[in-house]
Amino acid sequence: MQCKLYSEVTDPVRIYCMGTFLSLGGNRSMAQTATRFANIVFHGMIVAMLIGVLSVGTSAVAKTKKKAEEASAPAAEKAADEADAKPEASEQKPAETKTEPEKPAEEKPAQPQPAAKPASTSKPSSSGSSSGSDRYTVKSKTLKIVKSYKATFVPAEAKEIVLRPKTWSTLRVEEAVPHGSSVRKGEVILRLDTEAIDRAIADQKLSLASQELSLKEATELLKIMERTVPFDLESAQIAHQQFNEDYEQYQEKDRELSIRSAEMSLKSARESLEYEEEELRQLENMYKADDLTEETEEIILKRQRAAVERARFYYEMAKRRHELFQEFDLPRNDQAWERSKFREDVSLQRSQISLPVLLQQQRITVEQQKIALERAKKKLDELVADRELMVVTAPCDGIVYYGRFSHGKWEGASSKESKLVPKGTLTANDVVMTIVPERSNVVQFTVSEADRRWIEKGLEGTATLTIDPHAVLPVVVTETSDVPISAGQFETLAEVDLPLKSPVVPAMTCSLRFVPYYVEDALVVPTKAVFSEDLDPSEKYVYVVGEDGKPQRRSVKVGEQSGDEVEILRGLREGDVILTSKPKA
Repeated sequence: MQCKLYSEVTDPVRIYCMGTFLSLGGNRSMAQTATRFANIVFHGMIVAMLIGVLSVGTSAVAKTKKKAEEASAPAAEKAADEADAKPEASEQKPAETKTEPEKPAEEKPAQPQPAAKPASTSKPSSSGSSSGSDRYTVKSKTLKIVKSYKATFVPAEAKEIVLRPKTWSTLRVEEAVPHGSSVRKGEVILRLDTEAIDRAIADQKLSLASQELSLKEATELLKIMERTVPFDLESAQIAHQQFNEDYEQYQEKDRELSIRSAEMSLKSARESLEYEEEELRQLENMYKADDLTEETEEIILKRQRAAVERARFYYEMAKRRHELFQEFDLPRNDQAWERSKFREDVSLQRSQISLPVLLQQQRITVEQQKIALERAKKKLDELVADRELMVVTAPCDGIVYYGRFSHGKWEGASSKESKLVPKGTLTANDVVMTIVPERSNVVQFTVSEADRRWIEKGLEGTATLTIDPHAVLPVVVTETSDVPISAGQFETLAEVDLPLKSPVVPAMTCSLRFVPYYVEDALVVPTKAVFSEDLDPSEKYVYVVGEDGKPQRRSVKVGEQSGDEVEILRGLREGDVILTSKPKA
């Protein structure tokens, strides 16, 4: 049948391939026709094959079902006969039988299961279990507590490379040794760009020279002011005193004299006019009585008349000046003297205040410039010192690790790797690298608060290297922390006895195993068999099966617990039978 089905399937496939071949050959119409025909035949054959398979499967299932019914009849009759032969077994509950589902024709037909035998009364076994799983016979066995930890090899004496510039903050990488490189003491491991800091040092030197000159100038000026300020104060006092003397002279004498002088000038002008007028009258009277010629008289009289006119004009001018003096000059002089007096008083007060202050300010300026000069010198020294940090050498022999090793982990290795490249920027006061010895047998691991009492200094165990799982080496705890590094976690150090040619380097890992508690003949019972008082959980008790088969409560003292077993220190003996659950009331 398989051959027939194979031929029925492969024939249309061949036709289909022929159609495809013809389509590739170039005869398009023939190829399309062959392809359609192949598809029709192919699908028809598939339908026929599926119908044949379904008919064969249905027939096989029917035959299998008929055989199963025929075989089950004798077995049922035999089971009924056995039940009649044993009437006492009717009191026991028969075991449940599972009904097997029908299986395909290729599998064996299901066989009927015989009736279950009646359950017998069970007796306590030698292992301590009785009529179920609620009894346990106390026995002695080895009890041990095993503690395992994952540890990391740490450098015993790591040298951290930290850039601590005092004033320079631009730390740009020029070159750095790769992570994991072996270096020797004094070898250059990091070089930073120095162009910017060299310019800063040159500028600081020029600034320092300028500040030195400014300080020298301020110091010389202070020396001069220390001599001139007292002199200027004395001069201001003398000038004020002299002005006061002049002011008193004006008030007491000069003012009155100026008034009298103005009046005298007016009086003198008026008298001069009167004298000239009188002389003109006398000349006129005289010339009328004498025998002089007319021409001479006229000349003399003309002159006198001009003199009178001038005297009159002078008188008018003197009169006007006198009026102006009384109305303007005298009040203005009085006001000018009063203002000058006020100005002199204020000027003296200002000098007495400002001159000492200026002197003190100059002294402060000199001190400030001295401080600024010292700071400039210090900054220059710091820049020069920071310049020396631009080239970092290895402080010891070892392996270069990027970042910092803390609590068994390398911190910042990936971030430092992206910075320790040409033109990369580093941060001041940050651990850039760590130089560790090429060999280290110290491991670091954390112990939980619950395990802290077991892991003590001097505890011995074994270490399995991750890089070499077949190597099991001795290990001993060397240091334990009394203060947790995080919540409930304590840092612990141990030393592994490594061979001389060990591939272990810092940051590799290993597994540690310790047995802090070991007792060979310990009385051990399941933890579920030990119960606690509700009001006092420290009080423990068990239920011991007595000779009469009844449970009796007994107090016990427990020791250490390992897994689901607990050690009994007092209250039980080997061979006692106890319950693993509380008896029903």
